[in-house]
Amino acid sequence: MDSTARKIIFVHQAKAAGTTLVEAFKLTYGKELVCHDQDNQNLWKMPKWRRRIELRVQPYRRYKDRRPFRVIHGHFRSEKYRRAFPDAFYLTFYRHPIQQLVSHYHYWLRNHNPADSNPFRKWVYEKRPTLVQFVERWARGRDFSRGKLIDAQHFNFVGITERIEDSMKLLQMHIPELVTGIGEHRVNPDKPVGESYVLTHDDEEALNIMLTPLISLYDEAVKRFELDWNAANKLDFLEK
Repeated sequence: MDSTARKIIFVHQAKAAGTTLVEAFKLTYGKELVCHDQDNQNLWKMPKWRRRIELRVQPYRRYKDRRPFRVIHGHFRSEKYRRAFPDAFYLTFYRHPIQQLVSHYHYWLRNHNPADSNPFRKWVYEKRPTLVQFVERWARGRDFSRGKLIDAQHFNFVGITERIEDSMKLLQMHIPELVTGIGEHRVNPDKPVGESYVLTHDDEEALNIMLTPLISLYDEAVKRFELDWNAANKLDFLEK
């Protein structure tokens, strides 16, 4: 599907090339046409019952103020804008869940905003849990049913963070004007770009068990990406 003249909806997944892609969109279309959806920042300030109502209501809003933008990006559910912008080009990037959460862990240990109302982030910074303790608490009570996860089948394009260069090349097939080659942003200063976090055997085994549903979904996204990549190669698009 060609995204030409279509609104682009980019659903962020934490620590999965979001900053890199947003920078590319700003260079391509200009900052004034790229909207950062920050609606969910206030969710943590609401009572739990009010938060649930807000999430249910979001997909039914009209978002007239966001119609002028070419790109809308942020951390939100994929169905949020479906009614308002049914013809938009929807995309997301995946990262292996273990690497994604380890990156989260180190980021939250390094960075703390005293005004942050998220109780989990405050707990991480103040208590300095081990990696396994961090993931255990993160996963506690979380709904891993398929309908609550970011499923690749809901998007026009899926990229893979571990294959960022290939993903950007493939995305250009849909968005020919996209400016690429800007490099990765916001990396862990203690880890070289492109390298994975190294875990102990016990930690990796524990995380594999706790994150099984997410790993399964990631594996499906990789299969989808491989199919798209191979199809593009057959068309010789990626050789141009």
